[in-house]
Amino acid sequence: MSHRLLVPITIFFLLSGAILSAQNYTTTGLSSDWNDANAWICSGGGCNNKPFPNRSVSNSTITINHTIFYNDPISLNNKAKLIIGNNAKLTTISNLNISSGSSLTVNQGQIEIGPGVLNNSGTITLTNAFFFKNGNIINDGSIILSSQMRPITILFIP
Repeated sequence: MSHRLLVPITIFFLLSGAILSAQNYTTTGLSSDWNDANAWICSGGGCNNKPFPNRSVSNSTITINHTIFYNDPISLNNKAKLIIGNNAKLTTISNLNISSGSSLTVNQGQIEIGPGVLNNSGTITLTNAFFFKNGNIINDGSIILSSQMRPITILFIP
Protein backbone atom coordinates (compact mmCIF):
# COMPACT_ATOMS: atom_id res chain seq x y z
CA MET A 1 0.00 0.00 0.00
CA SER A 2 1.45 3.36 -0.94
CA HIS A 3 2.00 6.19 1.53
CA ARG A 4 -0.26 8.42 -0.56
CA LEU A 5 -3.21 6.18 0.20
CA LEU A 6 -2.42 5.93 3.93
CA VAL A 7 -2.57 9.67 4.51
CA PRO A 8 -6.20 10.14 3.32
CA ILE A 9 -7.33 7.01 5.17
CA THR A 10 -5.63 8.18 8.37
CA ILE A 11 -7.18 11.65 8.08
CA PHE A 12 -10.63 10.13 7.47
CA PHE A 13 -10.43 7.94 10.58
CA LEU A 14 -9.14 10.81 12.70
CA LEU A 15 -11.98 13.08 11.57
CA SER A 16 -14.68 10.44 11.87
CA GLY A 17 -13.52 9.64 15.42
CA ALA A 18 -13.86 13.31 16.37
CA ILE A 19 -17.36 13.44 14.91
CA LEU A 20 -18.47 10.24 16.65
CA SER A 21 -17.16 11.41 20.02
CA ALA A 22 -19.30 14.55 20.27
CA GLN A 23 -20.99 15.02 23.61
CA ASN A 24 -24.76 15.33 23.99
CA TYR A 25 -26.19 16.83 27.17
CA THR A 26 -29.61 16.59 28.83
CA THR A 27 -30.62 18.34 32.05
CA THR A 28 -31.41 16.18 35.09
CA GLY A 29 -33.34 18.68 37.22
CA LEU A 30 -30.93 18.07 40.13
CA SER A 31 -29.42 21.56 39.81
CA SER A 32 -30.35 24.82 38.10
CA ASP A 33 -26.66 25.79 37.72
CA TRP A 34 -25.35 25.18 34.18
CA ASN A 35 -21.80 24.71 35.54
CA ASP A 36 -22.82 21.97 37.99
CA ALA A 37 -22.11 18.45 36.67
CA ASN A 38 -25.15 17.22 38.64
CA ALA A 39 -27.38 19.28 36.34
CA TRP A 40 -26.46 17.15 33.30
CA ILE A 41 -26.44 13.69 31.84
CA CYS A 42 -23.70 13.49 29.22
CA SER A 43 -23.52 10.89 26.47
CA GLY A 44 -20.84 10.42 23.84
CA GLY A 45 -17.09 10.39 24.11
CA GLY A 46 -15.17 12.55 26.54
CA CYS A 47 -17.93 13.04 29.12
CA ASN A 48 -15.51 12.50 32.02
CA ASN A 49 -13.49 15.50 30.82
CA LYS A 50 -16.54 17.65 29.98
CA PRO A 51 -19.46 16.64 32.26
CA PHE A 52 -21.38 19.83 31.36
CA PRO A 53 -21.47 21.92 28.17
CA ASN A 54 -18.92 24.70 28.03
CA ARG A 55 -19.48 28.12 26.50
CA SER A 56 -18.58 27.02 22.95
CA VAL A 57 -20.44 23.94 21.71
CA SER A 58 -19.76 22.17 18.42
CA ASN A 59 -21.47 19.19 16.82
CA SER A 60 -23.44 18.45 20.02
CA THR A 61 -27.03 18.58 21.21
CA ILE A 62 -28.00 20.28 24.47
CA THR A 63 -31.50 19.38 25.64
CA ILE A 64 -32.97 21.42 28.48
CA ASN A 65 -35.97 19.84 30.21
CA HIS A 66 -35.75 21.82 33.47
CA THR A 67 -35.01 25.35 34.66
CA ILE A 68 -31.33 26.23 34.30
CA PHE A 69 -29.25 29.41 34.59
CA TYR A 70 -26.00 30.31 32.82
CA ASN A 71 -24.09 33.58 33.12
CA ASP A 72 -21.49 33.27 30.33
CA PRO A 73 -21.84 33.66 26.56
CA ILE A 74 -23.03 30.57 24.70
CA SER A 75 -21.78 29.86 21.18
CA LEU A 76 -23.43 27.17 19.09
CA ASN A 77 -21.05 26.15 16.29
CA ASN A 78 -20.68 23.39 13.70
CA LYS A 79 -24.21 21.93 13.72
CA ALA A 80 -24.75 22.34 17.47
CA LYS A 81 -28.34 22.20 18.69
CA LEU A 82 -29.86 23.80 21.79
CA ILE A 83 -33.33 22.43 22.52
CA ILE A 84 -35.57 23.79 25.30
CA GLY A 85 -38.50 21.47 25.94
CA ASN A 86 -41.95 21.56 27.49
CA ASN A 87 -42.11 23.81 30.59
CA ALA A 88 -38.30 24.12 30.71
CA LYS A 89 -36.51 27.46 31.00
CA LEU A 90 -33.05 28.73 30.11
CA THR A 91 -31.94 32.07 31.52
CA THR A 92 -28.64 33.55 30.37
CA ILE A 93 -27.41 37.05 31.12
CA SER A 94 -24.87 37.18 28.33
CA ASN A 95 -24.63 36.73 24.56
CA LEU A 96 -26.09 33.83 22.62
CA ASN A 97 -24.31 33.18 19.32
CA ILE A 98 -25.84 30.77 16.81
CA SER A 99 -23.60 30.00 13.84
CA SER A 100 -24.76 28.95 10.39
CA GLY A 101 -25.85 25.30 10.47
CA SER A 102 -26.61 25.43 14.23
CA SER A 103 -30.00 25.86 15.85
CA LEU A 104 -32.03 26.95 18.86
CA THR A 105 -35.41 25.25 19.29
CA VAL A 106 -37.86 26.24 22.01
CA ASN A 107 -40.90 23.95 22.07
CA GLN A 108 -43.40 24.94 24.77
CA GLY A 109 -40.53 26.25 26.90
CA GLN A 110 -38.98 29.58 27.81
CA ILE A 111 -35.75 31.40 27.08
CA GLU A 112 -34.57 34.68 28.60
CA ILE A 113 -31.45 36.28 27.12
CA GLY A 114 -29.61 39.38 28.19
CA PRO A 115 -28.52 41.92 28.62
CA GLY A 116 -26.29 40.94 25.79
CA VAL A 117 -26.52 40.32 22.08
CA LEU A 118 -28.34 37.53 20.29
CA ASN A 119 -26.28 36.84 17.15
CA ASN A 120 -28.20 34.48 14.88
CA SER A 121 -26.74 33.13 11.65
CA GLY A 122 -28.45 29.76 12.09
CA THR A 123 -32.06 28.81 12.76
CA ILE A 124 -34.28 29.73 15.70
CA THR A 125 -37.57 27.83 15.96
CA LEU A 126 -40.13 28.95 18.55
CA THR A 127 -43.21 26.75 19.00
CA ASN A 128 -45.69 27.80 21.68
CA ALA A 129 -42.74 29.49 23.36
CA PHE A 130 -41.95 32.40 25.64
CA PHE A 131 -38.96 34.35 24.28
CA PHE A 132 -37.58 37.31 26.25
CA LYS A 133 -34.62 39.29 24.91
CA ASN A 134 -33.08 42.22 26.81
CA GLY A 135 -30.64 43.83 24.39
CA ASN A 136 -29.82 43.67 20.71
CA ILE A 137 -30.64 41.02 18.13
CA ILE A 138 -28.56 40.59 14.99
CA ASN A 139 -30.39 38.17 12.71
CA ASP A 140 -28.60 36.92 9.60
CA GLY A 141 -30.34 33.54 9.82
CA SER A 142 -33.96 32.51 10.16
CA ILE A 143 -36.51 32.76 12.96
CA ILE A 144 -39.51 30.45 12.63
CA LEU A 145 -42.59 31.08 14.75
CA SER A 146 -45.24 28.40 15.23
CA SER A 147 -48.26 28.28 17.52
CA GLN A 148 -50.55 25.30 17.75
CA MET A 149 -52.63 25.81 20.89
CA ARG A 150 -51.28 28.77 22.81
CA PRO A 151 -49.72 32.07 21.70
CA ILE A 152 -46.02 32.68 21.30
CA THR A 153 -44.88 35.49 23.56
CA ILE A 154 -41.91 37.50 22.34
CA LEU A 155 -40.63 40.43 24.38
CA PHE A 156 -37.72 42.57 23.19
CA ILE A 157 -36.20 45.29 25.37
CA PRO A 158 -33.61 47.31 23.42
